[in-house]
Amino acid sequence: MRKPHEIELWSEAEDDFDNSYTYYAERSEKAADDFYQHVKDCLDRISQDPLTFPILHRNIRKCTVPKFPFIILFKVNEIIEVIAIFHTSRNPQTWKERI
Repeated sequence: MRKPHEIELWSEAEDDFDNSYTYYAERSEKAADDFYQHVKDCLDRISQDPLTFPILHRNIRKCTVPKFPFIILFKVNEIIEVIAIFHTSRNPQTWKERI
């Protein structure tokens, strides 16, 4: 088994997650817990084998969060840099401006 890669979330990605988690928590504790777990599972999968995820734009890869309309956008360097945890209905220009 491979050694997991280190993951670092950009502050904007942390804000993305926090805002979305809060949104779900205000509606349902279960939905918030499910969102948290699915994002965590995705980050674990990314950490294990980041190059298996498709390239979305230049060197930015994406992982689709199951059961939620979100994608995790990241780039692979010495560490994995998560640039966004992005709701798919938002304008993609928002995350493109981050890079």
